[in-house]
Amino acid sequence: MNPRENGMLLSLKEAIPLVIRLLEPDGEMLCLVKPLFEVADPQIRRTGIIDNPGIYRQILKELVGFTESIGLRVLGITNSPVTGNKGTKEFFLWLGQGGPFAGRDIHKDIDVAVSEAAKLKAYSK
Repeated sequence: MNPRENGMLLSLKEAIPLVIRLLEPDGEMLCLVKPLFEVADPQIRRTGIIDNPGIYRQILKELVGFTESIGLRVLGITNSPVTGNKGTKEFFLWLGQGGPFAGRDIHKDIDVAVSEAAKLKAYSK
């Protein structure tokens, strides 16, 4: 990544492989999942509105699959207590390098995070 560039507008699928190079072998990272940067649907990208909880689940499951495929452990997922513009839900994805991690049902964590996010009121300035 060029130091003058900013990772804010990248999909995590683009940003995470760059950040991995900076981590210690047992390093961890906390990622803010901004679904509008992860979704492929042009209608959603244009309007900035995701009103289907299933889309959030799909985005999170795809990110989990991606991160595991590049050798990271998913240590946890939760919703952000603050929504994005237009009420878009955002999430935190906690990742680590190193050996296998057991003890979390990540798919259950995704369901809980999406359910809790649905209860949030939209952010207003």
